[in-house]
Amino acid sequence: MVIIGSLARATVVFWSDPWSPHQPDEHILPLEALALWEGITPREVGWPASTSRLVLSGAQAIQWLNARGLDAWRLRSSPDKSLETVTRWIGQRYVDPTPLYRLGRALSVVVGILQLCATVWALSQWVGPIGVLLGTAMVAFSPVIVAYSQYVLADVMGLFFATILIGLAANPTPKRVVVMGALAGLAASSKFHFGIWVATPLLAIWFGRV
Repeated sequence: MVIIGSLARATVVFWSDPWSPHQPDEHILPLEALALWEGITPREVGWPASTSRLVLSGAQAIQWLNARGLDAWRLRSSPDKSLETVTRWIGQRYVDPTPLYRLGRALSVVVGILQLCATVWALSQWVGPIGVLLGTAMVAFSPVIVAYSQYVLADVMGLFFATILIGLAANPTPKRVVVMGALAGLAASSKFHFGIWVATPLLAIWFGRV
């Protein structure tokens, strides 16, 4: 089930034009991840996407090091020219964002597959084998979850953290409650509305399950 669900998410490579926007908000996240390098704050209030943005920014930094890192090192005696290797690299991706969407979709697919694996584990904490099978099937083939595991958006990242939180909630302990609080923070940093899951560790404490 996990393998089939993973393959469903990977079908993005068969889209007619996979390396261009396919959702109205897709153009925001890849460019914001690059804009972090220049200290530009996100323009989307209410859509933090901090987790995805930081991961994308780090991955883009690795790509820059691989492509222009040596050039920047050779020009280290001239800081302005060394920094120009960065601005030119960013400018090329603004003109042709294909590499941004290739990287962004790869991240989304990977996180989508991880979320599917987390679903199997989380369900196993709450229900038996039949429940795990049915629940995994619903997530594996959900049109919405599959689609958002292919878009360059932060929704599935938030869902990933929330899924792990739900699994931990089955048998809360003091350590697990702390981890659940951290996961709720990461989920809310991905998408604000996932902040509702902060209620889970609080309720576990309130009802004395810890």
